[in-house]
Amino acid sequence: MKKLLWFPVFLIFLFTFSCHRSEKQPLGVVTTSMLLLTDKEGIDDFGKNAASWSGILEYYGDTWEDQKNRGTAYDYATFSPGESPEEFLKDAISRNFELIFCITEELFPVLPKICREFPEQKFAVICQKPLEEAHNLLQFIVSYEEAAFLVGQAMALKAQEMDKPGEGDLFAFLGNNQTISEEKLYLGFIQGILNVNPNGEVKTFFLKDSHNFSSARVKTWFESGIFFVFTTEDAFSADITDVATDLRNKQREVWLCGVSLSDLISANSPILTAVEFHPEIPIYLALNNVKAKKFRGEIRKIGIGEKALEISRRNIELGSEIQKAMDETLSLLSTGNLIIYDNFKDAIENEIISEELPKSED
Repeated sequence: MKKLLWFPVFLIFLFTFSCHRSEKQPLGVVTTSMLLLTDKEGIDDFGKNAASWSGILEYYGDTWEDQKNRGTAYDYATFSPGESPEEFLKDAISRNFELIFCITEELFPVLPKICREFPEQKFAVICQKPLEEAHNLLQFIVSYEEAAFLVGQAMALKAQEMDKPGEGDLFAFLGNNQTISEEKLYLGFIQGILNVNPNGEVKTFFLKDSHNFSSARVKTWFESGIFFVFTTEDAFSADITDVATDLRNKQREVWLCGVSLSDLISANSPILTAVEFHPEIPIYLALNNVKAKKFRGEIRKIGIGEKALEISRRNIELGSEIQKAMDETLSLLSTGNLIIYDNFKDAIENEIISEELPKSED
């Protein structure tokens, strides 16, 4: 099976519904069919498309090497720039799959309209904010802010271990697209730090595109007094990791965390912890709802659960006390006793931040 990474255009994340991983179709028995709609990268993107496809293969008892049920039980279609979103969706409907699962943001603006035009077709989607509701559209909203809170909390606790809890430029947030998922990551990360260190400050860097990033640039950030960097962009990860590793070899204790870094965690890695998302979980939920004839259009918020700590537990550098604090946070989240703001309006009104995201740097 391919090794998969996940970047949070649908980011991130880790769900309480992990039990649904075991609810796969019996081998050789197909009762529900589905079509996955991917973006232009297709299923070989080592990102959200590939992770979703891998989960679908597992559900139907297939593998990357042996996709015997493809074309009848499941398949995928790739949306390319320049295509008409409406015509693409209509063509997908014509293929007669019971469920169409969309993870392609370019299709979101017209998806509710298509749902109304084809009321018998079942649709599901992973998105960052609710779309217009339809009786045949099941929407999964991912709580990226919860995962980022845990990561920010871990970083702030690690900073306390380093006896640097009051340094103003201790933390940095590096992003690229300024999407809704990045907004949630940014706000969750800040709240996780402030939960531990009310005086903590976060320097924020948003680049217009990954081509403007360089190792020299992040080295300057580290040398300016930053000890922890949260990165949301795959394109930056390798360079940042190389710079941080070099500095650590020179006895500078710097750390990274973020999205799509989980496979880089090792004994000698500068990765403290990472955010990981399992898109197969909402896919399984939707498929099982269709199979049980319980499918209906609704908006379901997907939170995080014990799986959020699986990656963290790989890294002994976190230590038992930090993991204990993260466990306590998970308990508070599960009981509704911890509020994490996921939008700028609420965060500003509650004095978490004073302004929205800074403009992208050139």
